[in-house]
Amino acid sequence: MAGAPPRSFRVAVAVTAAVCAAIACGGPVGSGNRDGAAGGADSFPGDGVGPVPDAGEDVSLPVPDAGEEVDPECAALTPLMLSEPRVAAGRFGAGQQATLEVTLTNTGEGDYARYPGARLSSPAPAITLGAELALVPLIKAGEARPLTWTAAVDSSLASGTVVQFSAKIVGGGALDCASSQTLDFSLTVRGEMNP
Repeated sequence: MAGAPPRSFRVAVAVTAAVCAAIACGGPVGSGNRDGAAGGADSFPGDGVGPVPDAGEDVSLPVPDAGEEVDPECAALTPLMLSEPRVAAGRFGAGQQATLEVTLTNTGEGDYARYPGARLSSPAPAITLGAELALVPLIKAGEARPLTWTAAVDSSLASGTVVQFSAKIVGGGALDCASSQTLDFSLTVRGEMNP
C-alpha cells in the first residue's frame, strides 16, 4: 500500500524473514520457518541453532512487504549486532573530548568482509563527532570487534545533560539498509573534574 509506513516486528521475525527471502527458501516469508516447512522448529536443517531467540520489545526492524525485493547485501548484514555502548577513553564532560565505543558482533555462521561497521549520529548540536562512520575490513563468524568514534562536547552543555546517540549497522563501506539494526543509547555530561 503506497504511503503506508513499513511494518515492524521483533528482531526474530525480521531476521527470519530477511534470511528466508535472501536464500529463497520454500515457505512464505514470515511463516515461522527458515527451512520452508509448515510448523516445527525455526532453524536451518542441521544448523544446530534451534529456535530464534526472542528479542523482547527492545529492538524492531522493518520487514519488507510481500513482493518487495530484499537486497542480498542488506540480507547479509542481518547477523551483525551492536551492543555495549560506553566511553572508552577521555571524559564525556563539557568542553571535553571522549572516545565512544560500541561492540559489533557477527552472530552469523559466515565471515563478512565488505567493510562492516556502524554510522553514529546525535541530534544534539553541541556534540561534534570526528567522523560518523566506524568500519572494520572484516568480521569473522562469531567474532566481536570494537567500533570507536571521537566525540567533542561543547562547553555550553551543563553537567547532567543527557545526550542521545544512535548507531546503525552499515556494510559495503557505507551501505545503509532499512533492515539493519539500530542501537539507541544516551550518555550523561559529567561535571568538572576535581584536581
